Amino acid sequence: MPMRYAVVIGICVFGCFGTARADAKEDRREVGGLTYALPAGWKSEMEGPDHARLTHADAKRYCIISLYESRAAAADLDAEFAKEWQAVAGPLKDQKPTPVRRKVVGRTVLEVSAPATVSGTALLQRVVVLDGGAQVTTLVIFTADAAAAVAYQKAIDGIIASIRFPAAAPAAQAPAAQAPAAQAPVTTERPDRVLIGTLQPTVTLADLAGTWSYGAGSVATYVDSSTGSYAGTSTVFFGETYVIKANGAFDYKFTGRSGNHTVREADGGTVTLSGGFVTFQFKGARGTKKLQLIAFVNQPSGASVLTFSPTGKDGVGQTAEWIASYCNVVKGVYACVGSEEWGRAPRKSAK
Repeated sequence: MPMRYAVVIGICVFGCFGTARADAKEDRREVGGLTYALPAGWKSEMEGPDHARLTHADAKRYCIISLYESRAAAADLDAEFAKEWQAVAGPLKDQKPTPVRRKVVGRTVLEVSAPATVSGTALLQRVVVLDGGAQVTTLVIFTADAAAAVAYQKAIDGIIASIRFPAAAPAAQAPAAQAPAAQAPVTTERPDRVLIGTLQPTVTLADLAGTWSYGAGSVATYVDSSTGSYAGTSTVFFGETYVIKANGAFDYKFTGRSGNHTVREADGGTVTLSGGFVTFQFKGARGTKKLQLIAFVNQPSGASVLTFSPTGKDGVGQTAEWIASYCNVVKGVYACVGSEEWGRAPRKSAK
């Protein structure tokens, strides 16, 4: 289900910034037999077994689209929209909106836009259902606000207009299994969606002992739109290290770089584990960092991976329904919208 500044970092820091291409040839992509044209400067990758993620970002705005494979549909498009809304709207699904109906290149579109909060970040979420005759397809679109949505409207409509439905909708797949600890779905349709390792059903403070690392980065390559010539590169990255002791104390190091500027910081404090949340109380200006534990996976190599979801300003975590909608196995590990994946190297064997 749809994956998505905390939201933008969680999604875009690895993939939204890339080399813009001035290519007049249509770049067609496929998801479950449905095809679409990817606009120049956008990126696309399969985000789940049944949908692709299309992304674009620049210095001013971003747009993230989850485009789902088509499914068989009845003639009542309003009823089909209601089904899709329940399936993909995530934290908004309990609302009962009235969709706006319009035409895009002669085909009917039903859509609803509404403010949403994901991992404590306010954004605008839009659910779009496109009529394909005996089929429908759904797009879930995230932008920072309504102004960004307006700026991207031409590109969004271009993607919708380019969609070609398959001769027949893909057969329905069985529901994904629920992971016992995280309640996040595990899918096995693709090798990169298979969990590497085993879930640890319970976690204690002693299990957290060790050195954990987390980081992200992006490289933006700029191209002159008038000449096509290389116009420079901007590199941004950061890395954090937490050394957690079994008694609950921890040491912290941060390294970040933007362009030619590097920042290094060190801190420490105490960590507590309670009710599915891990709370770091720093001694310095960082204050308190509270994270919701989504999954603890032990890999065959002896390494471990922690998946955290940041809590909102009120400290409340995500619901089981949100986790089921916005978390999945990505490249062998659990990942969610806006999540942090921490790694601990294999522990050395005692000699």
